[in-house]
Amino acid sequence: MTKIKQTCTTKLVLEALRTRDDFVTGQELVALTGRSTSQVWAALIHLLRSHCIGVEVQGDRRYWYALPPEEDQRSREHEEYALHTKRPQQRHLKKER
Repeated sequence: MTKIKQTCTTKLVLEALRTRDDFVTGQELVALTGRSTSQVWAALIHLLRSHCIGVEVQGDRRYWYALPPEEDQRSREHEEYALHTKRPQQRHLKKER
């Protein structure tokens, strides 16, 4: 079984926010990172809880921005991850008595 490595969505979202240095909407982040809406949303929530980013709400729109790196409270960062593939299930044979 070969492992396929892919850059972490959290890292891509944080880099996109820091390079833009401006307020960014969720749809703009989806376009910038090339990831799905679900992946970007999960990364945004994780980064918000870790105090890496902030959010401003105006009406029904959210505008995301990066906070200074000193406020980052994450204990570790992952550069990439391996995509999981399902292993074939083993058949459990009945024991003969």
